[in-house]
Amino acid sequence: MSEPLNLGDSAITAATAAAGTVITSGVDETGAATAYLSGLGDILSALLSVNFVYGAGGTSVKVIIENSIDQGTSWIEVYRAAFTTASGQRLVNLSALTAMATPYTPAALTDDTAKDGIIGDRWRAKYISVGTYSGNTSVSVRMQPKE
Repeated sequence: MSEPLNLGDSAITAATAAAGTVITSGVDETGAATAYLSGLGDILSALLSVNFVYGAGGTSVKVIIENSIDQGTSWIEVYRAAFTTASGQRLVNLSALTAMATPYTPAALTDDTAKDGIIGDRWRAKYISVGTYSGNTSVSVRMQPKE
């Protein structure tokens, strides 16, 4: 049984650019710091939990979960959770066993949607915020992998 993984925790205090702020940190096989978790290529599913705690201010926050199948050269958005000015939690379960009968071109997802069937070996979380949040506004992202 796999243990839950921390994809990141972050206070949200200032608006971020469209590229987002990566909140995941890990280490690679050489011990070097990375902005992703690696070694997850054998999992069959991933239960993702995004918890947003609202403090004050701000307009919107998008929390994006991505994975990579090419050693981090490119990232595929597999889940996007949207929040505004109320605390909340979003959960989604992704499966590596979901058939993909037609080719998929990676793209930004719409709010509160997921792309099932894509499970890479590297995972990360990031957020994009609009407006200036304050008052202990934060986000936490967890992953429960299943082998």
